[in-house]
Formats: sequence, structure tokens, C-alpha cells
Amino acid sequence: MQEAVSVGAFGQPVFNELNFAAGGANSVLDYAAPRAQQKGESFSIFTHNVIELSDRLSLIVGARYVDESKNAKLSEQVPGQHNACFGTFNSLAGYLAPGGAYHPTDGFFGAGGPGRLAAAVQTNCWIFTSPFFDPSDPNSFFQQFVGDPVTSPFLQFIPQPFDQKFGDDRLTYTLNVRYEVADRTFLYGGYSQGFKSGGFNLDVSSASGGADPTFRSEKVDAFELGLKSRFLGGRAWANIALFHTNLKDFQVLEFDGTRFNTFNTDKALSTGVEIESGFDLSDAVTLNLAGSYTDARYPSDCASFDPTDPNFTPAATSLCGTRLTNAPELVLIGGLDFNTEIGNAGMSVFGGATVRYESKRRTSTRPTELPATAGALTEDDVRAAVAAALPLPQDIQPGNTKVDLRFGFGAADGQFTIEAWARNVFDTRTRFVTFNIPLRGFGGSRARGAFVQEPRTYGVTARAKF
Repeated sequence: MQEAVSVGAFGQPVFNELNFAAGGANSVLDYAAPRAQQKGESFSIFTHNVIELSDRLSLIVGARYVDESKNAKLSEQVPGQHNACFGTFNSLAGYLAPGGAYHPTDGFFGAGGPGRLAAAVQTNCWIFTSPFFDPSDPNSFFQQFVGDPVTSPFLQFIPQPFDQKFGDDRLTYTLNVRYEVADRTFLYGGYSQGFKSGGFNLDVSSASGGADPTFRSEKVDAFELGLKSRFLGGRAWANIALFHTNLKDFQVLEFDGTRFNTFNTDKALSTGVEIESGFDLSDAVTLNLAGSYTDARYPSDCASFDPTDPNFTPAATSLCGTRLTNAPELVLIGGLDFNTEIGNAGMSVFGGATVRYESKRRTSTRPTELPATAGALTEDDVRAAVAAALPLPQDIQPGNTKVDLRFGFGAADGQFTIEAWARNVFDTRTRFVTFNIPLRGFGGSRARGAFVQEPRTYGVTARAKF
């Protein structure tokens, strides 16, 4: 019901601004019935080869060719009812004229009038209630607003149908060298390429205002140098890896509260080190330690700031100079496991404890509101809009520590086991994804939602072999 969403959007229990913006049109039972279809084909061929150059030196060479094609179509399934949307567009010219309620200088709402009217258009012509605007259809209701300097800017909020094809192919390869320095100690290094095909955002609003519903294919160049070793008679082991990954046309998936949308940034980088180790303190007890430092970031030139660039994406500009989402800089893990037999009874007891620490991390796709780049003419205009964008609340998940425990017993030969376990013992609450809640506030005072990670859970597991 329009009465419900208007209260949420504008917080006014008596004056229904959405109904006012629609010229009093009745929005009850307004609906849209879009239909999205996609057909895809993929072909690939690969080879992986290990060449022993000597007893200690080996070369790994691989290659993969991928060819993908997709066809996507977004259209109206059946005619809907769009009273509020039509009423709003029919009222635009009068509301924005001198003396009109939304005129910026002498209107009822003052300087903020045009912004409020834009919000009303986006709500009354929301993706669940808006008809499509097909620019090639001379009979479309929205054709009368094309070319009008007052009303045409609002057409950017109206979804458009599309029927498009996307295709891409790529040859990727891997080259690695492995050298045995000593018995059970290896050095390795290599370079590999990766590829993830682009495609379509199959959402009603993906082509709004004539926007391109596609996103580009992602390319990856990865470098790694490492050491793997087992020592102290095989009782201890350690793995160390240095890595650098360069992602081109990186695909960013954003959830805005109503839909998932994928867009590209020109580049993203990830550089770091990982260490894994273990030590058998006795025949029954093993200590495991691991840690990683990762600098996963969008460089300052991660996207074009030129509004005339065909690949200009306002959402991408707000990412430049920030860290990737859910990529903590530091992760430390420690664990202790034991497994020992009980005398000669043919029984064993086992258990373990794991402690995991992670530093703070971002949880929103973007750290700020979408920069107000509409009307920007130069790169300086865009950079000023990015700098002025308000930060989104609750983006940062503070650093945290979680503990897991388990204890059990069973037959020494593994015929049966009974195990009690608990994860996140101290019930540390953390967020994985934070997003804007639709129609609940505006920039600077926006309501936020989140997908939380697993709370404290515990249980008992029994296993048996037959």
C-alpha cells in the first residue's frame, strides 16, 4: 500500500507526500509484471602438464581456453497498473514551475524541493510498480516527456526493456617452478592468469534511463613465491607464501536492500603473506598456528573520474582509495588438538580448541553514499562529488576474536564416535554484509540492515561405520 511506504520514506504520519506528488492518484493495487530471461553457452578446453627437469626441479605448465556467450532479455510479462507513477509524471511540470510546490526558490518545500520530488518519483515509480519505457515505442506513455528540460531528467529513474547478447573468450595460462632445496623442503614460484566472464544484471532497474545492463569480464594476473617444509623428523611443518594479485575490470557485487547489482572497477590489488605451521608436541597433541597479512585495496586510480568516459561508473569512483569488502588486514589462528587411546580398552578420547582473531574490516560494498555525479561535466566535478559523499554508518566491523571447542570419544578403530562441539563459544556477534534499507531515511540518516555471521552454536554429533 502506498500509505505504508510513504510513512517509511518520509516519516510523516499525516501528510502523505507520495500521494501528493502523484496528484492524488490512487496507488492501491499498483503493480508491475516484468520478465527476465537468460540463455548461456560455455565451451572450454584445458591442459595441465608437469615436466620433471631434474630430480629436484620441475616445471608446471598449463593453459585453458574459454568461450562464453549469453543472451538476456527483460520485458513486460503482462500489462500492470501504474496509477501513482503516471500521476507523478503528469504533475511534474506544474510542481516544478514557478510557484509550484517543488520549485527550488518559491516552492513549498524550498531549495530541497527538486530532491524530494526526485525521491517521490523513484518511490511512486519503484521497480515493483513502474512500467517500462521503450524509447523505440512511439505509443509509450513516457514519450511526451522526452526532450522537455524540466521533465526529461526524471526518465532516468524509469526501467527500460532490453534484448542483448554478450560474448567473450580468453586464453589463460599457468607457469610454475618447483625446486626441492632439501629433503621435504620445497621452494616454488609462479605466475597464473584467471578469467571470469562478464554478463548481465537481470534486474528491472538495470537498464533504467538507458543504462547498460552488462558488466565486463574480469581478468586476473597472480604472482606467488613460497616455501613448504617439514622438519624435526617430520614432527613440525611450515608453509610460507608471498603473493600479489592484479585484478582488471574487477567485478563488484553490491546488495542495495532490494537487488544485487554487479559493476566493474578498472582495477583492484591484493598483496600479502600467509604462514601456516604445525608441531606435534607429542604423539597425542598437535599445535597449529597460522596467520596472514593482506593489503587488499582499490588503488586511487581504480576507476575513471571522467564523466564522458563510456566506462564511467559513479559507484566505482567511491571505492578508489579504500580496502576491499570483508578483507581484514590481519588474521591470526591458533589451535590445539589431541587424540589418545584409553589404556587397552580399544577406546579413544579426542578434542580441540581453535582461536581466530581478525582485524577490522569493511562490510558495505561502498564506504559512502552514491556520489551525486548527475550533471557533472568534468573530472574535478566528479572528484568534488566523491569527496562530499557522506559516509555510510556501520560500514566497519571492529576487530574480534572467536573461539571454537570440541570434545569426544569413540572406538580407537573409528567404528563410532560421539562428539560435543561449540562454535563461537563467547557469542561474539559480527556482521558480514551491511546494506541500506529501502525507503527508510536519506543520506546522513539512513536506516541500515545487515547479514550477521553465525552466533554461538553447539551440539552433539554421532558417527558410525557399518
